[in-house]
Amino acid sequence: MSPVEICRTASSAGISLRVDGENLIVKPANRLTPALRVLLVAHKPELLAFVQTAHETTVQLVAAAMRACDLHGDGAKARAEMREDCLATPIHLQAELLAYFREQYGRQA
Repeated sequence: MSPVEICRTASSAGISLRVDGENLIVKPANRLTPALRVLLVAHKPELLAFVQTAHETTVQLVAAAMRACDLHGDGAKARAEMREDCLATPIHLQAELLAYFREQYGRQA
């Protein structure tokens, strides 16, 4: 199973993943099933790399969204909502959203 598929599975179970050093942080931990735990442990190195890269994508995504807000002249409330929407996007979908912003607004977004 690929890291994207594992993240999709975790997300559909209501779980988010993040990296803290060499640790994969699962929140909320009480949603972690034994089967998903086995999957995460078995693929931990790939997941650590994927989630770390996804974090970098998150930073780029929020920056692109803020540039799109700038182009539309959005106010503080709309910008805050856009930022929250970007951060709420599951990590396995953020690269697609970033590509969308770049497609819609060119490289300026």
